[in-house]
Amino acid sequence: MNAHRPFDPANVTQINVKQYVDRWMVNISVKVPDAEATQTAESAESAVGIDVGLNTFAALSDETKVDNPRYLRKADKQLKRKQRQLSRKQPASRNRKKAKHKVAKAHQKVARQRKDFLHKQSHRIVRDHDLIVVEELKVRNMVRNRRLAKSISDAGWRRFITYLSYKAKRQGKRFAQVPAHGTSQTCLCGASVPKPLSIRIHECESCGRIQDRDIVLAKIILQRALEIPA
Repeated sequence: MNAHRPFDPANVTQINVKQYVDRWMVNISVKVPDAEATQTAESAESAVGIDVGLNTFAALSDETKVDNPRYLRKADKQLKRKQRQLSRKQPASRNRKKAKHKVAKAHQKVARQRKDFLHKQSHRIVRDHDLIVVEELKVRNMVRNRRLAKSISDAGWRRFITYLSYKAKRQGKRFAQVPAHGTSQTCLCGASVPKPLSIRIHECESCGRIQDRDIVLAKIILQRALEIPA
């Protein structure tokens, strides 16, 4: 068995064995001391607000963006072709078993690509910042929208937020979530700037700010967190 990182067997709290299409994996939970936070909420120099989306996977308050890889969308044609091949096989036949295995492997590849992407992005963000802030998203309710459900699931927002949370705690960083209500319809100056989702540029008549909608939203998310007493 190959372990991806060393651990103390005496601190193991849980072992979970899972079978994948082509291998078995053992997930081992190990108890580690809680690290103390090294950043106060008043300091914004190493703090970042994050707005997750579909057109762009994430917009950060430092005005950088992370492209949405859309792994499931890109593999959609191949997955459908393999599914059609499976449906044409005779029930309980050896060829059907092989075709089913190919479909499972294709889905597993997409899942692994997404997981690798989310781990790398969350690691980079936590490494570079001491305070990480996101919106409180009710993803379970959002995926009820049939038109957006597939894209939301493909983006992996909920898992991304989970990764940010536990990695921040593990590295002694601060992770916070702020209410999502009204964040997309206000400006940093506090003025109301109502706009439909189709409008991608934020224009505030009160302060004159003209900027990418998602970047402004990320800044507002961070601003809300910094206004909360430590």
